[in-house]
Amino acid sequence: MKRLISFRIFRTLLLAQLLTPVIYALDTGYLTFDTPEDWRCERTEGIFVCQSVRESDRKEAVVLSIATVATEWDTIENYLEYLKKPKTLEDEVSQSLKSEITFVRKHNVNGAMWVDSLQHHSELPGFWTRYLATVSTASGMKLAILVTYVVSDERYHLLAPVFDRMIASLKLKDELNSPIPSVQSADPLPITQKLGPKDIIRDRLRKPGVPAPSENDDQPLRWLAALFVIGVVAYIFVKRSRRQKRKQSPKEPVSGKK
Repeated sequence: MKRLISFRIFRTLLLAQLLTPVIYALDTGYLTFDTPEDWRCERTEGIFVCQSVRESDRKEAVVLSIATVATEWDTIENYLEYLKKPKTLEDEVSQSLKSEITFVRKHNVNGAMWVDSLQHHSELPGFWTRYLATVSTASGMKLAILVTYVVSDERYHLLAPVFDRMIASLKLKDELNSPIPSVQSADPLPITQKLGPKDIIRDRLRKPGVPAPSENDDQPLRWLAALFVIGVVAYIFVKRSRRQKRKQSPKEPVSGKK
């Protein structure tokens, strides 16, 4: 009976491992944060760019992490005021589209104060953007840091909880282990304008007006793999259960020969 209970526990843990996404931590040199198992990150032009490797999601969302030496303008209060101002974009037919601001607030994440803002149409028409901005001191250097999460309308309901978990994992570093781009100008410009290029977002994501691929385009293989593993586990479980029953059942007496 103990072996049977142990096997059931093992089966439950195995299925949980198979069906729960693995989380990986990205170290940018100035902060760390978690990313889902099917996302990959790379550094380009001093900016860390993270996206899903799945075909159906890659053009639907992107996360950017950028940092630079802070100027006098870079403060939490200035970030708050800047993000409270709606932006104006052009849609796919060149008509003006004003961004919609859901919230702008201060947000304490793992002991660090960030400005946190959720906006619609602020980077691309038809996309949601979550901004996390802060000022940090590492290795005696004052840094302006911005992490930007962008997701399409079609994937927002799926990826918003993923972004929440990524944000909850943000941790600033006290010591730098990678070079930080220096500011080319002392002008008091927001970090989003200082670092650029903003067209990284546009290049990485689906163009406005282009239909989004189905969420289930690459799901069948995942489900088949999961069903196969569940089938193997179920087969082993049934086989062991029958073996246990045979061991526990009393042996029938052997009838004598006449």
